[in-house]
Amino acid sequence: MKRIGLVFLSISSFIITSCSDKEDLALTPIIDDSISFSNAFSSLTFSKPLDLQSPQDGTNRIFVAEKGGVIKSFDNIDSTEEFSTFLDISNKTATASELGLLGFAFHPDYKTNGFFMLPIHRVRV
Repeated sequence: MKRIGLVFLSISSFIITSCSDKEDLALTPIIDDSISFSNAFSSLTFSKPLDLQSPQDGTNRIFVAEKGGVIKSFDNIDSTEEFSTFLDISNKTATASELGLLGFAFHPDYKTNGFFMLPIHRVRV
């Protein structure tokens, strides 16, 4: 039994020391202007958005999940000014602390079956 523990300890030590390289882990700041930010969909506002998805169904729509239990959809055009409510379960969603509608996923065959999944924490029934 002692041999197994010693072998495990030796292998663990080897892996830890061989896999960590300070040079690979060092963060280097970006000092040039190679990264820029722009506000996409600047005419739209959201309340605590937590997820953004596209169903890949040929409609070129974007869906945004808000923590409060609402999923909004809109056309994937920068100048879009309107969204529609795709799903509203806000009256059934607890949002305290880390609770709420935290995301969603479209079924791979959403275009034909219309299925999507909601990982909801604490839904009031």
